[in-house]
Amino acid sequence: MNTITAPIEEAIRDLQTEINSAQLELDAKIRSLKVLENVLVRIAGNAGKKDSSLTLPTKSDIQDDNGIIDLQELDTGLADRKRTLIDDIRDIAPRFGTQEFTIAHVEGALKKLGIEVTGKFPRSRISVALVKLAEERVLIKTFTGIGNVPHRYRNRAGMSDGEIMNASTSAVVNAEANK
Repeated sequence: MNTITAPIEEAIRDLQTEINSAQLELDAKIRSLKVLENVLVRIAGNAGKKDSSLTLPTKSDIQDDNGIIDLQELDTGLADRKRTLIDDIRDIAPRFGTQEFTIAHVEGALKKLGIEVTGKFPRSRISVALVKLAEERVLIKTFTGIGNVPHRYRNRAGMSDGEIMNASTSAVVNAEANK
C-alpha cells in the first residue's frame, strides 16, 4: 500500500463498513415490519372475537433502540411456530441478490444450508413456495418457462420500478409466445 492510495483505500473501507451497518439496520426493520404485519393478519383473522390478548403491540414494546426485536416480549405465538419451507425460501431468496434464479438454484441453496425438502416431489414444493412469494410480491417472475425450460425469478427488493415493469412485461410476453 503506497501513500497515494492509502487514504482512498481507507475511505473505501469506511464506506463498506457504513453500508454493512445500514444493511443490518434495514434487515432489522424489515423483520420488524414482517412481525407487525403477521400480528395484524392474526388480529384481522380474529375480528369479531372478544379477546383482549390480541392487541397490537407498540414499536417500543417489541424492539430496542437499535431496532432489534426482543423475542421474549412477543406474545403472539409466532416465535414458537414451526418453520415452513416457504419461510426457509423467504430467508434464502435475498441471498441471490439481483441475479435471476430458478427452482434448481433454490434447491441447491437449501441443500447447501442443510435444509432437506421432504416429500415425493421436492421441486414441486419449491415451485409452489416460489409462486406464493411472487404473489406476496417478494419475488417477481422474470421469465415464464415451458416444458424443460424453468421459470426464472428475481428479488423485488433489488429492482427499480422500471425493472419490475420490464420484467413483468417480458414474462407475460414470453408466456403468450409459448402458448
